Formats: sequence, structure tokens, C-alpha cells
Amino acid sequence: MWNRVGICVFALMVSVGAAGCGGGNNGSGASDHVFFDNLPKDIGASGHFEGTFSLPSNATVTYSVTNTGASTTSWNVGIAPASELPAFEADQMWQAYAPHNDVSTISDSASVPAGDYALALRCTNIVNDCSFTFSVDAVF
Repeated sequence: MWNRVGICVFALMVSVGAAGCGGGNNGSGASDHVFFDNLPKDIGASGHFEGTFSLPSNATVTYSVTNTGASTTSWNVGIAPASELPAFEADQMWQAYAPHNDVSTISDSASVPAGDYALALRCTNIVNDCSFTFSVDAVF
């Protein structure tokens, strides 16, 4: 099930495409597919970021975001379906799998149906930029 994610003040459009696929068999016939692996990113205060990826079948998606900037940095983050990205970009309420509000370093996972998604992250800082590394992988 997906949940509502809180939002902040402004939107800064930044997009990144999927960084590739790989991985191994986890013993159940499913394989680990790495979309992003510890990539660094900086976004402006109140800005947002979308790391897009596609799932050809139902999957367990795991993400992690690690703060590499100021200790007071925080963001709202979740796995957003492509249909929710216009609301996310417009700084409106949006829905996501494994959502978290006003967090810094975070890791989570969720069972997600096949489709197009993004690791959606909005910097909740009013003044300071958000600096972080992020990873997303899926088992399907």
C-alpha cells in the first residue's frame, strides 16, 4: 500500500535516468537489479530530485539515502509511481511506497507492482542545499 507524503515550499526540476541493471540470483529464481549504487547528488534548498527506473514485474524495491551535507539537512522521500510525479513536481500532496517525512539518512523497502517509478526526494531545508548519496535496487 502507498501512503501520502508531506511536501515543502518550492520545486526545482532535476531528473536523472536509470543507471543500469545488474545483479545476481538470490536463490529464489529472482535476481537483484541495481538501478543506482551510492551515487552523489546535491539539490538546492526546497528543491527536488527524481531518480527514475522501471520494473518489468512485481518487485521488492530497496532504497537508501545518506546525508553527506549539514547535520541539520532533512528531506521527504519515497518510491513514487510515475502517475504521482506531476503532483510531486508541483509541490502538491503525492503518494509513494515506503514514504518518510523530514528525515536525513534513511533506508527502507516495499513490495511494488510492475511499472515506472522514481526515487522522489524533496529537500525540506529552507536555506541550505541537500547533499546526499543514494542507492536503489529491486529483486524481481
